Amino acid sequence: FGWAALVPIGNMGSPFTGTLDGGGHVLRNAEIIQPAGNSVGLFGYVGASAEIRNLGVGAVTVQGLIFVGGLVGTNDGGAISSCYTTGPVSGGELSRSVGGLIGSNHGGTIRSCHATGAITCGVGSNDVGGLIGSNHGGVIQSSYATGPVRAAMGCNNLGGLVGNNLLGRIESSHACGTVNGYSGTGGLVGINDRAVVSDSYATG
Repeated sequence: FGWAALVPIGNMGSPFTGTLDGGGHVLRNAEIIQPAGNSVGLFGYVGASAEIRNLGVGAVTVQGLIFVGGLVGTNDGGAISSCYTTGPVSGGELSRSVGGLIGSNHGGTIRSCHATGAITCGVGSNDVGGLIGSNHGGVIQSSYATGPVRAAMGCNNLGGLVGNNLLGRIESSHACGTVNGYSGTGGLVGINDRAVVSDSYATG
């Protein structure tokens, strides 16, 4: 069918707040390219009452600037389970919160999800992770990332699973990809600030 250019579902003014059960279906062969965009992903902005489950996003290229993820740009309290992404996710110079599955997870719950695509960001970027860029008060359970996380000069807070884990919780999760960064770089988590990590590991 060729490649399709997609527009993110939901934004801060009108977030996605419904329930989507993908039934195991996979969205393929598309791109979401918004180099200066905020909350960029298949779902741009997901609200607190939303549930997304059983959905795959394969071979979808995503590019944005702030809160950029293969599935969700900004998850503001939603529940996401049994979902995955395989495509590359990137941010330009001074990008923030870039992740393979979710850019920013603010108080949301992520269970049994994974991301395998490469994550890259430009000069001066912050909070970049193989699965989630920034996890602020959210819970991540039984999830993993395998793709490489690469940063240009001056990038901070890079992790194979999560770039910045602030007041969050990571349980029974792992990362296998290589991580190349500068300040605040870790195989599993870049920076862990007043947060809990348990039964988790990294091999990259």
